[in-house]
Amino acid sequence: MIIGIDPGLSGAWALINNDGTYIGSQCFERRGDTIDCTELYGDITDYPESVRVVVEKVHAMPKNGSISAFKLGTTYGQIVQLTRSVGAPLTLILPSEWKRLVLSGYAWKKNKMAALDFVMDRYPKFPRGTNKAKALARAEAVCIALSVLAR
Repeated sequence: MIIGIDPGLSGAWALINNDGTYIGSQCFERRGDTIDCTELYGDITDYPESVRVVVEKVHAMPKNGSISAFKLGTTYGQIVQLTRSVGAPLTLILPSEWKRLVLSGYAWKKNKMAALDFVMDRYPKFPRGTNKAKALARAEAVCIALSVLAR
């Protein structure tokens, strides 16, 4: 079982099997300036011996304000600490690395929606929903999980 995580207040996580079969994905619920990790905790602890967690390694961007950078760092820290506290194997991966590994052929450098396009092609029954931003966050989480299999 692989859990891919797109951290941040608008982030999401996805579960796939070790053969790449899509299981599910969910956006984080916000609790003020942080996220609620309760359901993510349940998903990690439901598979304690077999789960592997892959988190997008994020950092402050020059054009982001200090408040948004702090919020991103807070949610990233919550996720990393949760994973470490339950003893699940943790892999951190840069955005450019998972995109290069998974989105080859999808012009990901110019197409912000490349992850969603890829996931819709690979998993035609992926529940896109009506909110494009949430669908993109969940699709990116799927791609982050798949990056482990592409290495």
